[in-house]
Amino acid sequence: MLDRFFHVEDEVKKVLGLPKEARVVSMVAVGYPAEKKEPVSKRKPLEEI
Repeated sequence: MLDRFFHVEDEVKKVLGLPKEARVVSMVAVGYPAEKKEPVSKRKPLEEI
């Protein structure tokens, strides 16, 4: 999973003011989605189970 972020690691260090020798080992996306989306799967309501 970490390999997805290696291409932006230098940019992340710059934005956060981290030294070059530091490593970014994890990132967590926070915030709200730009658009409202429908559920991915059609689950049964809990009352039907």
